[in-house]
Amino acid sequence: MTLVVVNENILGQPIESNIWQMKISDQTEYLKSIAIAGCALGVPMPKKFTDWIYWKFGKRIAEDDMIPYNRKMFGKDLDLLGTYLLEKLPSVSLEKTLCSCLGKKA
Repeated sequence: MTLVVVNENILGQPIESNIWQMKISDQTEYLKSIAIAGCALGVPMPKKFTDWIYWKFGKRIAEDDMIPYNRKMFGKDLDLLGTYLLEKLPSVSLEKTLCSCLGKKA
């Protein structure tokens, strides 16, 4: 399992499946962020990759993990990447993430 440090929490990847490994206060902040992500609110999927990250994962995961990671992998201008394949990724939902936190498992 690949580990990552986020806000002084050591957790497994992918972060959205392992929020349960964070301190409770951090779990709460990440869950709130997922709850108001565009995909959770029924906002149409954006075309730009950076916008898609925020739309899919919420602000906390976007800024603390997904954007820095993807910039390392693909360079600074993430919007040069398309979003056409991203619909095939597993869904990140508040319900699944909350159940993971309550059950303390990915």
